[in-house]
Amino acid sequence: MGLRLVPVAESVQVRGLLTSRSFAKPLHDTSSFGNFMHAITLAELASSFVGVAHGLLHQQLVPPQEAAQALWTLHRSRCDEWNYRLAAHRDAINRSGTSSRTRKWHEVMPVLQEILLTEPLTRTLACFATQLEELQLSDEFTPLMHSSLVSHIEARHRCLNLIVFGPGLSVETAVKLNRLRRHLETYADHLLAALPEVSNMEAYCFDTLAILKTRVTVGQLRSSESPDAKWLHLHMQNLEHQLWRNLQCDIDWRAANGRLNHRISQTVMALMPERFFDGVGVPRLSRTAQMIRRDSPESDGKQLDPAACSSPLNLLHKQASHSRTLNEPHPRKRW
Repeated sequence: MGLRLVPVAESVQVRGLLTSRSFAKPLHDTSSFGNFMHAITLAELASSFVGVAHGLLHQQLVPPQEAAQALWTLHRSRCDEWNYRLAAHRDAINRSGTSSRTRKWHEVMPVLQEILLTEPLTRTLACFATQLEELQLSDEFTPLMHSSLVSHIEARHRCLNLIVFGPGLSVETAVKLNRLRRHLETYADHLLAALPEVSNMEAYCFDTLAILKTRVTVGQLRSSESPDAKWLHLHMQNLEHQLWRNLQCDIDWRAANGRLNHRISQTVMALMPERFFDGVGVPRLSRTAQMIRRDSPESDGKQLDPAACSSPLNLLHKQASHSRTLNEPHPRKRW
């Protein structure tokens, strides 16, 4: 099998949190790194967010409204791009001959995979927003995330419809896409099972029974004594490892919307305060983060304004400046 160089922006991972150089860039950055961010990065970022979500809920921290609005805007732009390219592909394969259809399917493959790969993060954020609303912490985050989820589900339906009924798709490629879909559905359900329960979990998960079985298997995910046990982060890392192992052979490593993926990853990182991460970007336990928050000279022993909480972007920027440049021969190699 041939080897391929991958960009640094996809290759640097520190345990559960992807601390790539792309995360450390500002939202207006126009460098080439953002062009190469593959959608699997956002799938892995979903597990890091789940590992921090318990601490956010336990400390009653509400994500900044500006970041939530920016996330909705970016997601909307990406959905519009998906729908445009899917519609163009449908028209093209209906007019083309057999040989041309094969080429058209090859061109649209990164789009189909991106829709499936980024769905776990969208569902996780929407479920987290519902938890904020049920705890009466915020009712502004929920409509934005639910709107993003509805748009994503619509794009998913168009994607699956095209896979099933679109002419010219090879059986081998259809099998790979279906296998990708099943693995990501399982991954999303495991992430949702690790979040505190909400009243309408069926709106976010694929299999409610699988959610219940997962919770029985891993035990009580949130208790009054230990709202964020260490095993939660280990569980998230294990899910990431399983996801990578299941998908690495089936993924097309071209990025459909690398720049938008890059900006979305930054915005999701902005939802998480810096103190929830240690010096190398690994999520802390919320109890440790709470101690850091209380002892911070900025807090003066008082509650800080959640909207003013800094994100880990500056921390990661400092770490990236000391990181060595990597040119891994193949994306299968993991840290």
